[in-house]
Amino acid sequence: MNLIRIVILIPLLTSFTSVIAQYKWAHVTIGNEKNGKTGILKDNGKIVVPISYDLIIGDDRYYFVKKDGLWGCYDSSGRNFIPVMYQEIGFKISEGLVRVKKNNHWGFVDLHNSIIIDFIYDFACNFNMGKAYVKNGGFIFNIDIQGNVLDSNLRNKTFCPEDLDTDTEIINQFIDSLLVPTQKDGKYGVVESKTNKIIIPFEFDEIGRYFNNIILVRKGKKWGAYTDSGRLITAPKYDSIGIFWGN
Repeated sequence: MNLIRIVILIPLLTSFTSVIAQYKWAHVTIGNEKNGKTGILKDNGKIVVPISYDLIIGDDRYYFVKKDGLWGCYDSSGRNFIPVMYQEIGFKISEGLVRVKKNNHWGFVDLHNSIIIDFIYDFACNFNMGKAYVKNGGFIFNIDIQGNVLDSNLRNKTFCPEDLDTDTEIINQFIDSLLVPTQKDGKYGVVESKTNKIIIPFEFDEIGRYFNNIILVRKGKKWGAYTDSGRLITAPKYDSIGIFWGN
């Protein structure tokens, strides 16, 4: 009887943990555009990537960071699993491997920064369905995860699909929302139009971007953020906050 209860509870606990572990995130910056440093803020108000990097390119799971010309990577828990030590890095992780460049050559490391395929390639793309496109001297071919040559005589590529920049158009969600930015006594807040309930207090000099259920606010020269239910994510203390991405 006790064993049955344990078997039932484990998946429930696992499911609950996966739900509460999902966060939205945004870039935050302290300092001016030229000398400022960037980190990652989650919607629980915690900094998971320190505000010490020159550039961060991220998705929902991984944050690729650049400092003093070198690259590394954090996961969404804030673990710096790839030290900031590589000349370049592939901005996607595929099949458990990270594509990195060292001493002017590309290789592949795993999520513990252990070398899986040595740094011998002039050019390389991420693994996809068990193979990766690489160049070595005048030779172009695909390799498997052990570095074995699979085929050659491939089309000459000059970029990898995972490195392409994509422009994302953000539509201001206030247009279709019941929430309304409002001014009172020279300060801005947000109210719910049907009930006139105050969602964000009238304390701010600007109501900024509203996207993915998160509203940015400015007081003086500093930015903060609220959820659209009125929960404070962070008081205004950052020189900029980017769009919050994620589920």
